[in-house]
Amino acid sequence: MLVNWVMVLGTYGGAVAIPMRLHGGPVGYALCVLVVVLGRPVHILAHEVGHLTTAFLLRLPVTEFSAGGDQWTPGRTWGRVTVRLGLGGTVHRIRTAPMPDGRLLPIRMVAMIVSGPVANLALAAVAVLVSRRAGLPIAGRAALLEGAVVGALIGLGNLVPYRPGPGRLSDGANALHWILRPGRSRGAVAKNRDIDRVRAHQQAYAAGRPVDRDELRTLMESADPAVAGLAALVLTGVDTRLGDAELFADAARLRAVALAPGTDRTVTVRILSPLVWVLIGEIFREVAGRPLDAEGKREPDPALVADGVQLAEAGFAADPGEVPMRSALALLRILQDRPAAARDLVLKADLADAQPAARVGALSVRAIAECELGDLAQARRLVEAAAQGRDGYAFRLATRVLAAQEQPPPAAKKQPPPAAKEQPPAAKEQPPAAKEQLPPAAKEQPPAAAHESPVPAAE
Repeated sequence: MLVNWVMVLGTYGGAVAIPMRLHGGPVGYALCVLVVVLGRPVHILAHEVGHLTTAFLLRLPVTEFSAGGDQWTPGRTWGRVTVRLGLGGTVHRIRTAPMPDGRLLPIRMVAMIVSGPVANLALAAVAVLVSRRAGLPIAGRAALLEGAVVGALIGLGNLVPYRPGPGRLSDGANALHWILRPGRSRGAVAKNRDIDRVRAHQQAYAAGRPVDRDELRTLMESADPAVAGLAALVLTGVDTRLGDAELFADAARLRAVALAPGTDRTVTVRILSPLVWVLIGEIFREVAGRPLDAEGKREPDPALVADGVQLAEAGFAADPGEVPMRSALALLRILQDRPAAARDLVLKADLADAQPAARVGALSVRAIAECELGDLAQARRLVEAAAQGRDGYAFRLATRVLAAQEQPPPAAKKQPPPAAKEQPPAAKEQPPAAKEQLPPAAKEQPPAAAHESPVPAAE
């Protein structure tokens, strides 16, 4: 931060001091201000071009070239290089993807890193030499000297080892890393190559192109949590698009990555949410295939329910504000015969800012809980409030449960007339209908609408 302030103050201070020193007058001041405005983008571009030229000369594969843009600046691709150019942005970088075990890689990387500041210093030197030409107007000389100041500050400032921002290193800090810690730097190169491979699959997924799922499964085995988590996130989105069977087949791998200690919490939730809902669908499919017990009920497999609860609790702990995950945990609590706990979970959800599908799912699960607790009037109101999502899985399930609970009991069976002078026996009451369980959803898909797509938009 101190280096940034020195560069800013030096740039604007030079715009005032140089015309004053040379007696450039109003024209000199105006030209120096113009150089401050236009000279910085020019030197930033020259800086990145210096990196790019050296990378090509040293045969370092380049994947991205950005100068003056930001993360939302659209890029164009030439060959394997994505180019982003803009004005006023803060993203100035060149990304390379060399082989981690490349020959003389530390020396080549240091040369490429230092070439950017060298380009700025070379332009500054040229500006100083031109300013010494005889017959040059004083205002023009002041402008050239101000341009030299801008270039020198950018070049020297980048050679200072410091962090210009979170997760960023100056050129000087990067060069020192390659000089002092070449092994760790090679590891960082390997990580960046893997991330680039995952992002390529992410872009293919976003564009609707085929994705190599086997390569994603391989990348999920990376020792780096960032690489494994991103690969698992992309594979979750691909499997969700292909269907529940594919997602269920990769559930064990995805679960291992989501629950790994180093996985980011956001990644954990976005992987576990579709997994939990697919497991809920599997529970209902399994229930549909079970025979009725002595009470005319179909009980779900306790092992499957416990597995779903474990995943849902892990996702809920990672982000308690995730409404689809909270709704899934509430539905599993109902399957555990704990409708009161399910209702409390949904009541504490913040539905004001929730997506429409997530809100409908939460209201539908709460309606099921109210049915189990006997409050059919409240359940009916909740179903009516969620009627906008009548295509949702949870909504259809809630309407079936409510219809089953509101079904009137069968009429008492009439007895034949008693014989004369005999006391007529009391009409034999029919045993109450067995409490209907949550109706199975044998062929319905789990509620993909209840959660957002797990894959973020490609950068």
